Amino acid sequence: MKIVFICGTDINIGYLGVEYISSILKNHGHQVELLVDPIHSSNNIITHVERENVKRVKELKPDLIGFSMVTAQYQWALKMARIIKKGVDTPIIFGGTHPTADPEGVIKNSAVDMVCVGEGEDAMLELVESLERNEKRADIDNIWFKNDEDIIRNGVRPLLHELDTLPFPDKELFVEKLGTACVSRYMIIATRGCAFTCTYCFNNSNRELYRKKGKYVRKRSVDNVVSELVRARERYPIKRVTFADDHFTDNVRWLEEFTEKYKKFIDIPFVICSHVNFMDERRAELLKKAGCWLLLLGLQSGSEYLRNTILKRNESNERVRDVARACHQAGLKFSIDLIFNLPYETEEHLFETVNLMNELRPNIVNTYSLFYLPGTEIIQQAKRAGMIDERIIGKIMEGTYGNSINPPPAKRSYRKFYMVLTLMPLLPKRVMYYIIGSKTFLSFLEMVPIPVQRLVKMIAHLRAGSFHMLKEAILATLQLHFKK
Repeated sequence: MKIVFICGTDINIGYLGVEYISSILKNHGHQVELLVDPIHSSNNIITHVERENVKRVKELKPDLIGFSMVTAQYQWALKMARIIKKGVDTPIIFGGTHPTADPEGVIKNSAVDMVCVGEGEDAMLELVESLERNEKRADIDNIWFKNDEDIIRNGVRPLLHELDTLPFPDKELFVEKLGTACVSRYMIIATRGCAFTCTYCFNNSNRELYRKKGKYVRKRSVDNVVSELVRARERYPIKRVTFADDHFTDNVRWLEEFTEKYKKFIDIPFVICSHVNFMDERRAELLKKAGCWLLLLGLQSGSEYLRNTILKRNESNERVRDVARACHQAGLKFSIDLIFNLPYETEEHLFETVNLMNELRPNIVNTYSLFYLPGTEIIQQAKRAGMIDERIIGKIMEGTYGNSINPPPAKRSYRKFYMVLTLMPLLPKRVMYYIIGSKTFLSFLEMVPIPVQRLVKMIAHLRAGSFHMLKEAILATLQLHFKK
């Protein structure tokens, strides 16, 4: 069987789900091809890349076409599927976080024949092999089917617990199309699932989907993770390793074994994400000694009320202070992510945030406007707060209410807080406290043009030593666009 995956992707972002599925399919003798669209525009204009991809689909004559997407790519995927359907009669399946969150809405589209819900490795193999045998099966767990006007809604199979039984992800699938630039910051995942149910996160709805289907948080063995990286280092010019785990440091014993073996066998700077409830002095020291270049912490707000009542993050400011002190003491660089435009957020909450950040002094502060994901609890909270209505909720489910790059407009006053947080790593603590307390300075910062804001952000990255990440992304994107 020949399967074609079509992904709308930036050059430095791999699709781990597609990579794992591709490995399994290839191991069972199936042929897998990849088409990419780095622009993935959802407007009605058909780009040159899209025309070429449609042409290539016709040439390949696949038996199955798969799209993997997040919410921000959903409308682009629908656009591509509709164009393809005009020229070929190949079944199309949608998978990824968005179809998992809203399979009902996705499968109703005429260009979508099937939807993969949840983790897709075993389901996709079963589907492909049933198609190869020319069986008209519609009872495959994790797959929703259409039968004339009816929709067959199959449940999800139990979660895979022995992650070490999976083959390593098929990085070659993307390298063949994008070059080795796409693995220069090698993306890997050691853990599946998240211990938390933050109201704005995909895991908020995904945990409910897998209720009573096995342990939600699962971890690969250290040896399995290191073996993948040893093989990858032999094949590719890796400059950084990025772990995509939601909370990499949850298990201290695992972390102790990992940091020892990683330093011995890999010894490449790496980046992880974690939660403050899974960080302390011991973990910070282990990460620093092993070569962790940056710890990413998603705090989202400096207000305990917003974090614990609205976002359900279950963390105290005192705990956050302890973690920041541990990182500074170990010499471990860390960044903090914050979200603006939260339900019930007031200017008082924002001042709490900037004052806490000035106390913590992270190396980088990243700020975002709230982006609503289908099926998440925060949508109803925002509705009760009067921020959105049913019409906007409909747009959220369709993936048309902004996207991860250009979210819906937030309050103009957020500009001053954005600038304060961007300047924070560049200026001394006492200077920042003066700026925060000065209405004149804050009024001035609110009027700073966006290009200037971005320039200051670049300078902050340069000082933090993370400018190479921006440079690599720019160079890799140019390499793709000018590749012949």
